[in-house]
Amino acid sequence: MSLAVFSIVLFSLYSVFFMSRKAIVDAEESSVRLYEVRTLMENLRMELESAYFAKDEQTIFQITDRDYFGRQASEIVFTAFTSLLPSVSRIKYSLEKKNNQLMLTKSVMSAYQLAKEDKGIEIMEDINSFLLEAKYRDSYVKTWDSSLHNDIPDEVKITITLRPGKSERLISFTEVARPLIGRSVQKYLTGVRVHEK
Repeated sequence: MSLAVFSIVLFSLYSVFFMSRKAIVDAEESSVRLYEVRTLMENLRMELESAYFAKDEQTIFQITDRDYFGRQASEIVFTAFTSLLPSVSRIKYSLEKKNNQLMLTKSVMSAYQLAKEDKGIEIMEDINSFLLEAKYRDSYVKTWDSSLHNDIPDEVKITITLRPGKSERLISFTEVARPLIGRSVQKYLTGVRVHEK
């Protein structure tokens, strides 16, 4: 009888231990994933704030509205100043399908290089949607072409939706980038009065 009671208690302790261990591993995976998406959003925001467009040069700023079975899969190609290359870089972010998952890929090359486009590297896997919206007048639009607008947008809203862990719940992360190159700093100061003497 005591052996049966001891076995039941031991089984209960092992069950609690393995459940706790699984919860800790899931929490760690979620934390790593959340850190990755925050880092990605911050890097993309900084790159977009360094976006450069000049009408008579080989520069571009283009957002394409794409869809993958009802999931937003925007694509952006723009030129910017980066620390990766000594001249202006041509940067592309797009979603690609791999193993039934959407992967966010990034490619970087010189804006003045006429070589074949780089396929890019995978920077984040298992994304549910990637949405980019450019501010046009007082609303956001899902497409932008600098060759038509002769400029870059004042703001770009970035939204990435994913599952942070093994849960079924989707979480959306949003960041707003304001391209700064060639813009007046006064335009971006909110609530601050600037007096000229």
